[in-house]
Formats: sequence, structure tokens, C-alpha cells
Amino acid sequence: MYLLIKSEDQFGNKYEKSFISQKTLLDNGIIYSYSDDHGESKIFLYENHIEIYRKGQINTKQIFKPKEMTNFLYLTKEFKKNLFLNTNFLDISEKNIYLIYDVIDENEVINTIKLKIIELEP
Repeated sequence: MYLLIKSEDQFGNKYEKSFISQKTLLDNGIIYSYSDDHGESKIFLYENHIEIYRKGQINTKQIFKPKEMTNFLYLTKEFKKNLFLNTNFLDISEKNIYLIYDVIDENEVINTIKLKIIELEP
């Protein structure tokens, strides 16, 4: 199967790419696993929140819960920073995730990102 990942940030930067993905069904959710230019990624989809893990050139574990602020470590070879996420909107449907969130550094919003993750059939 494939995942289509689309994002746009507050500066107008857009990203859209599809990835060959593995889907694993759990008792309490779904895991999507895929590889990109930056390394390995996993998206854990639960009934009321999602978690995105990245390992490789970018290392991070992000947790998105509706109307909640969560912290995360953004780690690369050149950069290490503790940041916060404020999930403004989260819609989880059968094969789609739509998410709007703020990235916050020292109580200042440094970016707002709209993210769509769509499960595609081959």
C-alpha cells in the first residue's frame, strides 16, 4: 500500500510525496511504516491521537492530541532542540488523517503546519 503525505507551513512551504508503506493492525490502532530520504518513519494511529516517530538524519517522537500541548526533542547531526507541539485540529477517519499544529519554542509559535496523511491503494 501507499501513503500520501502532504504538508504546508505558515511560510508557504509545501511538500507532497507518496511512499510505499507497511500497515500493521494493532488491538488499539494502526502503525504505518515507511522510509524516506531522511530515514525510517512510523505513524501510530490511535482512536483519539497520533504519534509520529522518525529515525535517521532526523530523530524525533511527536505526539499529537487534540487541544493539547506536548513536548518533543528534534535531533539532527547539527541540531538538538526541545520544542512543543500544540495540536489545534485533529481529524482521524478510516484512511485519512488531517492535522493542524503549532511548533512552539520558548512560548513563541515558530511555525504552523497543516498535515494530511492519506492511505492509498496500489
